[in-house]
Amino acid sequence: ALDRGVEDKRLRLIGGPFADGGVEGFWVPAYMVEKDPSLATIAGIKKHAKLFVHPEDSGKSAFYTCPSGWNCQISAGNIFRALKLKQAGFELVDPGSGAGLAGSIAKAYERQQPWFGYYWAPTAVLGKYKMVKVDFDSGTDPEYFKSCLTQETCLDPKPSMYPTSQVDTVITESFANKAGDALKYLQQRALTNEQMNELLAWMEENQADGEIAMEHFLTDYESTWTAWFTPAQATKLKKALKNL
Repeated sequence: ALDRGVEDKRLRLIGGPFADGGVEGFWVPAYMVEKDPSLATIAGIKKHAKLFVHPEDSGKSAFYTCPSGWNCQISAGNIFRALKLKQAGFELVDPGSGAGLAGSIAKAYERQQPWFGYYWAPTAVLGKYKMVKVDFDSGTDPEYFKSCLTQETCLDPKPSMYPTSQVDTVITESFANKAGDALKYLQQRALTNEQMNELLAWMEENQADGEIAMEHFLTDYESTWTAWFTPAQATKLKKALKNL
């Protein structure tokens, strides 16, 4: 429907709100990499597989995958096979839900224990807990990733890092033709994943809704949002902020 709308010139893609795009990967806690930098590589992970003790079988190593029913479970499972993690002693652990996956990271972090698994950004979890994306030493092959690694029929998967997912702002052509400065703002607006992770984590910790988060962002990220406006517009916004 989106592609048809763009082809029919009813809809327009005007760039992404996330400067880094959507990011997926296999991650470990930063405190592990600080102690042993090799754990930022898949070779290091496999060499030290026994660190990642399976919660139900201490003789196995745990890889926390996507919950059942999520599309990412297919790609994570295929990459797991491509990297020959089972041969290194790992077993897939289904967390049961998104909350279960996030909770497994939180539990590991609170106890400063090893953790290895799939996650994505931007998310509140990666804003709250500093994680390092593991390098597969494979490079990224977007075409192969899409044609094989995302498919259940990928029988003999080869390794590839996750390609960045494009995230677009979509507007109607009728809006674009009359939006003026609003369109320019939407084209300029972009946050890094680190910034978005921080904001999502702040919202979760403070139980903040969108309006409260907006005030926090405008107050604490002035150097970011001023670049999205003309100097006159930015000055006007700063004056308005003082009256909040």
